[in-house]
Amino acid sequence: MRTTILLLILSFSTISLSGQTIFLGAQLGSNFASSVVTTNLPHDISTNSGFIAGFVGEMKLDKDFIVRMEPSYVVKGAEMNTVYFNETYNHLIKLNCLDFPVLLQYNILDGAFIPVVFAGPNFSFITKSNDSWLITKYGNYPLSGSRSSFDVKDYCKSFDMALKFGCGMEYAWRDNLHFFLNARYCDGLTNLVKKEYNGISGTWKTSDIRILIGGKYRIF
Repeated sequence: MRTTILLLILSFSTISLSGQTIFLGAQLGSNFASSVVTTNLPHDISTNSGFIAGFVGEMKLDKDFIVRMEPSYVVKGAEMNTVYFNETYNHLIKLNCLDFPVLLQYNILDGAFIPVVFAGPNFSFITKSNDSWLITKYGNYPLSGSRSSFDVKDYCKSFDMALKFGCGMEYAWRDNLHFFLNARYCDGLTNLVKKEYNGISGTWKTSDIRILIGGKYRIF
């Protein structure tokens, strides 16, 4: 935790702090994770909710524009049903990630309640990738059983680049203490498939909707 805070401070220190306003804070929330998938198998995709927790560092460029950095731990992935040799498989795919978004934020209005919009790149490092799967049907006949787990690190890339954009509301409780609630969409640009598995080919890109709440305190 201390290391992350120091990195935020050092990142901002590369720009002159004279006359700058800097906030540090924390946030947490939910990631409604999904994916955009192409494959040679019949399939359908649904969301798989995950957890987000991280830090916030902000520096005002002028009255309305802010550079916002958000180093975070995020659980991504999706739920997918595929048909393979007449068997239907249910996959719960989870990617444990360290995300480093760099966002440009615009404050639409001044006052106690501040509506904001923001956008920017998201750099994500995947630390763990896992597929929990279960055969649910043979043909049209339902099956029951226990799940098996498969580490897919040999088939999944370790870096994901995405574009993030969203909006939210900020409440200035005091001049040096703000609270915020925001929502954003994170559109993955990287095909995470490293190589084929048992002749199954295709592409996999993340596609996440995130809801976050947090607070920040002005240190400069």
